[in-house]
Amino acid sequence: MGSDTYPHDLLKGVYQAMETLPEVIWVLFASAAVLQGVQHSRLQCVLSDEIITPEEDPLNAVRRKKKSSLMVAIRALKRKKIGALVTAGSTGALVAASTLSLDRLPHVRRPALVASLPTEKKPVTLLDVGGNVSFKAPLLLQFAHMGAAYHRCMAGIENPRVGLLNIGIESKKGTQEIRAAYALLQAECEGFVGNVEARDVFNGEVDVVVTDGFSGNVFVKAAEGAARFLLKQIQSAVSPEKMATLRKQFDYSEYPGAFVCGVDGVVIKCHGNATPTTFFLALQAAHHALQSDLIAKLKSV
Repeated sequence: MGSDTYPHDLLKGVYQAMETLPEVIWVLFASAAVLQGVQHSRLQCVLSDEIITPEEDPLNAVRRKKKSSLMVAIRALKRKKIGALVTAGSTGALVAASTLSLDRLPHVRRPALVASLPTEKKPVTLLDVGGNVSFKAPLLLQFAHMGAAYHRCMAGIENPRVGLLNIGIESKKGTQEIRAAYALLQAECEGFVGNVEARDVFNGEVDVVVTDGFSGNVFVKAAEGAARFLLKQIQSAVSPEKMATLRKQFDYSEYPGAFVCGVDGVVIKCHGNATPTTFFLALQAAHHALQSDLIAKLKSV
């Protein structure tokens, strides 16, 4: 509920996940209108009276709308009635609800939104992509440790290479806080390889890119827009088979969304205009996080 996509379209992604993961029980938090007629032995329906929309102030909404689908689901996650939570609703409301309602992992100052992006080699982990628009240098050090643990668990790379997003590769480049973060990472982050410029993220030389939520969000959305533009331009010049391959590799809707990393629970924020495929991939990613024991590994950082 609360996304730009019609809820019944997102349900198609749930049905696809049900076929792929036959051992999983799925719990739907939605309005009566959406859940009407939904029946399956592996589907449990939880009615909610309210919806948080993207236009609302996130903090006010989560405090005021206690019966919204998001808040009911967050409480279910906190009480361990569900193992993971996936939503395409308001990003701000999800981060606020997760931060206020769920316990933080040890040594976590603030949760971060973690995304995966394609590169010339393997996907890169990027954080923060929208959770924290203001920051101090120690926060980026925390993100580096958290991002490395996340990448180690989800990508299977034991010693991830960590880069700091900056306007140049020299250690003295960037704002005062970025320069201070560089010094901290150099001293306390084992896999730190230095600064990385935005244009070099996609060459795959680093596994984890650390940045603040404002810069990370701008970077991700610029990359998504550029990829969408290029795919449109080359569509008429390549075969349908080649186009399908390119779309699978570069279309952001083929990636599951962002993890709310740093809270005691698997929480995934899917794109607000998620397709059924995107939602399906997010559900798959949530299941993989549970199977990989992601939260326990993050706690050990």
